[in-house]
Formats: sequence, C-alpha cells, structure tokens
Amino acid sequence: MKPILPGLLAVLSFAPLHAAVFAHYSFDTDYSDSSGNGRNGTLTDVGTLGNSGIVSTVGSYAFGGGAVSFSAERDYVGVPLASFASGTPYTFSFWARKTSGDTGQAADYDMVIGDRNSSNFFIALNDQTGTGLRWRSSSNTADRQADFTTTKDYLWHQYAVVASGTTISLYMDGVFVASDLNNLTGFQWDTIGEAYPNSNDFDFNGQIDEMWIFNEALDATAVSNLYTYNSTVPEPSSLLLSAAGLAMAFRRRSRKSSI
Repeated sequence: MKPILPGLLAVLSFAPLHAAVFAHYSFDTDYSDSSGNGRNGTLTDVGTLGNSGIVSTVGSYAFGGGAVSFSAERDYVGVPLASFASGTPYTFSFWARKTSGDTGQAADYDMVIGDRNSSNFFIALNDQTGTGLRWRSSSNTADRQADFTTTKDYLWHQYAVVASGTTISLYMDGVFVASDLNNLTGFQWDTIGEAYPNSNDFDFNGQIDEMWIFNEALDATAVSNLYTYNSTVPEPSSLLLSAAGLAMAFRRRSRKSSI
C-alpha cells in the first residue's frame, strides 16, 4: 500500500464535519427529505388546485433550483409527526419570503412549521400584532412562548430557531437576534406552511425554502454557514482542491521515481 502524503492526511483529518441532520427539505423539485431519514412530505392543495407547489423561476427560491410557494388557502406540506422533548437540543433553520400585500388573518400569523391540529407548537412570522417571529411550545405561558423582534418586509430572510437547555435563541440572516430564557422547550410538528386547527386561517402566504431540522443546537458559526453556504460548514471546494493537488503531486512523484 502506498503511504498517504502527510499534507494530504492533514487536509483530510481537519475536514469539517456536518451537524446531525434530523430532516432537510430543499424543495428544489419536490417535498422529499434529502437527509436520508425518510421524513418525506406531501403537498395538500385545497381550494384552487395548482396555486401552491414548487416554483423554480429566478428569484423565487433562496438556494438550489426551487422553493415551495403557498397560497392563502390553507395549503400545506404534511410531514411525519415528530417531536423534541423539553431540554433536548434542536435547531430549525429555513428561508422564507412572505407575499407582498398579504392581508387578513394570514398577515397576523404566517405559520412556517408546527402542528396543524393544535393551537400550540408552531414557529410563525407575523406583521400586524406581533413582533416578527413567535415560537410556541405546548401553551402560550411565559415559559412556553417566545417573541422576537425582526424586520418585517417581503424579502427573503433566513431564520434559525435554536433550543439549548431552557433557552430559545433566534438568528436572522446568519446574525444573532436575541435569546429567551427559562423555557420548557418541547416542540412537535407535522406540517410545513400551516399550523393551528382549521378554524383559524393562519396559513403561510409566500415561499419557504431550505427547511433544515437538526437534533442539536447549532452554534453561531454553523448558523452563519447555513446562511452563506446552505451548509453547516463552508463550501468544501478549497479543501477538495488542496487534497486533489496534493494527490496529483504524490502521483507525479511516484511516477517519476519509478522511471
């Protein structure tokens, strides 16, 4: 066996690892879970058929080649019911862009992810009565709900909600916003683009892209990398090029020595 060049070994040894992904919905072409964990989604298109689905025109997505676009007709992507217990670390990261001119109840709360059969367990953006983003666990008591002040507009933004111990933190566009302390952080979900029971029209109106769910609390660097690279680590191209260059040099050296 030929020895590995020391420089190549160093590059490979220090190549960064990815965080633990619970589910990842890229929405590039469909609603599948690209993490390999099989938590695939299915679009439920109620009312006017065809007014929600994957869009791929330039500007309609944040990364990749598409995003899911929701109308204001209670359309949603159903996913397998899952939950994190209080005290269990987790991170929800996603890109979202609300539709300009959104009016009515949907302008109050645009549900990004949550439990559509409950008035609790949701992450939502809001325009009118709220501060910008609300996270809620099993009730609206102070230890189970957190409100964060964010920019309210109709542009693409990345949001990351991080649970660590009893703390819920929010990052926006890769930058730390604030933390809310002393929470019971349990969370469950079965829907993207919807939450709340059917009597409340709090569905999402706009586009959602790159929904990442991690079963760990990402740190500031990992969240920033998600915003910049759509990955918890920087683009590996420089590392791969370095490794490829070292491997090429090794092959050339070996060939020369055998002549």
